[in-house]
Amino acid sequence: MFDLAVTMERTGRHGPAIEILQRAICSCGREIDVDGTLGPQTVGAANALPASDLLTAVKREAVEHYRGIVERNPGLAKWLGGWEARASS
Repeated sequence: MFDLAVTMERTGRHGPAIEILQRAICSCGREIDVDGTLGPQTVGAANALPASDLLTAVKREAVEHYRGIVERNPGLAKWLGGWEARASS
């Protein structure tokens, strides 16, 4: 999460890295708001999940985030392979 938070644009406690975490939590079966805000609901839900399951889901959601960036801006496609590799490592 730290790597995503550092490399993605954000405003204070809001940003795409937190949305990725929240979508990953949801994909693991927990219902939380995906609002990009790191608060007690997000932290509690993340801590309640098995770390390996959450990490797998975060990696998957990060790759999808990067693919969405390229879909919206095809000129960035040259960077997609590196972004996917970084997200999957």
